[in-house]
Amino acid sequence: MSVTLTLLALRQLRPNARHVLWPRIDQKSCLKAVSAAGLTPVPIENLLDGDELRTDLDALAAKLSEIGADDVLCVLTTTSCFAPRGVDKLLDVARLCAEQGVPHLCNNAYGVQCDRCMKAIASASRHGRLDCFIQSTDKNFLVPVGGAIVATADGRHGPELLAKVRSTYAGRASISPVLDLFCTLLHLGADGWLRLLERRRASFPDFRRKLEAVAAKHGERVLHTPNNGISMSVTLTPPEGSKPAGSLGVARSSCGADHLLPLVAPPAALSLCQAPPSSCGSCRGCASSRPLPPARRSVASPSSLTARTTRATRARTSLSRAPSASRTATSTSSCAASTRRSPSGRSRRASQRQRRAARTAQRGTGPAPPRTGTSRRISGPTPPPRSLCRPRNPRPA
Repeated sequence: MSVTLTLLALRQLRPNARHVLWPRIDQKSCLKAVSAAGLTPVPIENLLDGDELRTDLDALAAKLSEIGADDVLCVLTTTSCFAPRGVDKLLDVARLCAEQGVPHLCNNAYGVQCDRCMKAIASASRHGRLDCFIQSTDKNFLVPVGGAIVATADGRHGPELLAKVRSTYAGRASISPVLDLFCTLLHLGADGWLRLLERRRASFPDFRRKLEAVAAKHGERVLHTPNNGISMSVTLTPPEGSKPAGSLGVARSSCGADHLLPLVAPPAALSLCQAPPSSCGSCRGCASSRPLPPARRSVASPSSLTARTTRATRARTSLSRAPSASRTATSTSSCAASTRRSPSGRSRRASQRQRRAARTAQRGTGPAPPRTGTSRRISGPTPPPRSLCRPRNPRPA
């Protein structure tokens, strides 16, 4: 949202520009931010330098000349990214933007904790053009999600853009992100914050060595990405017969599986039981071939439904014939009894299952009928309808 707000503010300064040159990063946040601002993203593919992906400066300059500097709103670079992609060449991009007169924004999402990212930002701001850089508070300052910091180190172009960003926000914002950051910084202090940065800097090489040992144990290796001081990447050798499925999973909102493996054994070989289905019921194959027990049937037959309705009608008839005082006393005593003895949900369900099993055993029904959708149909002829109300005996004269 902060990137979108900054792009909208920059659009007021350059109303005729509609394109955003974006060195590609496989993360949809930047792409959604550009689209939400009503702009056209122009991805620039990266170059493979050994194991690492770096910024293609020649392709960026060619695309800038093709579109035209007046029609380019800005160049949106990235510092904090996932390996094997490295930090963008901020200094070279900043010099190109200064020559062409094009604004330069930087997505520094969680780069505040990395001294390499901050040095690149400082160098680009001093020797080129870097209008502003944006970072998240939760990724850098140990606070909940919901805040961001838009900052600048460029005294020539940054102050005007920051003033426009402040005036672009519509309405009143919540003070929660500012209050969380303020409390956290007061708790840590300058010394505590610097100690955390030093601990992270010292732990990163040790973590890499241990990860390399684990990867070598499984025949893999950690990719060499010297320009990425935040994340690491490990190779994954696909098994024989598998098909890459990473893009298919992402298109279907799944980010877990990277490869599809064929079924090694046929379905018939998955059952280890050799006994006939009628003599065994413990394995999965036998359990799927036998019918459900009568006690697990959840739908009663029409005759049982009629019997239940008849009993309920009798109860209502006898209650209606009773005097009003007795009805009041009966209802009061039943309410008191239910208040004194209120069974738990588990015991109530158990008693219901026992009663259902007893009724099913009395009917002597066979196996459960097959499922059709979410309901079960009861096969066989439909019994003739029975009267739900018993005829009253004529009163003696």
